[in-house]
Amino acid sequence: MATTATIEQQARDPTIRYDRQVRLWGVSAQAKLAQTQVCLLGASAAGTEALKNLILPGIKGYTIVDDKKVTPDDLGTNFFVEPTSLGESRARVTSALLQELNELVEGNFLEEVGSSAHLATLTPTCHTHTPLTRSLARSLSRVACRTPWC
Repeated sequence: MATTATIEQQARDPTIRYDRQVRLWGVSAQAKLAQTQVCLLGASAAGTEALKNLILPGIKGYTIVDDKKVTPDDLGTNFFVEPTSLGESRARVTSALLQELNELVEGNFLEEVGSSAHLATLTPTCHTHTPLTRSLARSLSRVACRTPWC
């Protein structure tokens, strides 16, 4: 019978933890995934669900950028907010709950973009149909236009 220490060690060992993914898409694809930093613009239900599906197989990290607060509408659609989080930062709340899915993934959030240096280090960006404030949208567009994929 495996000890608690052994189970915890296995959970932290990527070769064991991500064995199914490696068998599905191969070592090189898993290695690329493990180097990916994702930026989610707007922590909507669709965005957090998409991010969940990247966190579980083991991306390197993510940053959620959202300047909105959790609303009653979010409670009915977004699995990554709770009734106790009404009025709190949607970026912080969703990031905390998503982080619980895979502790090997680095989770970050930004409630506003003061410096675009952090955003410039991220690779794929997912923008869901979430309205952003004008100042946040301007800051993000300045970063996006300097990246090679723009």
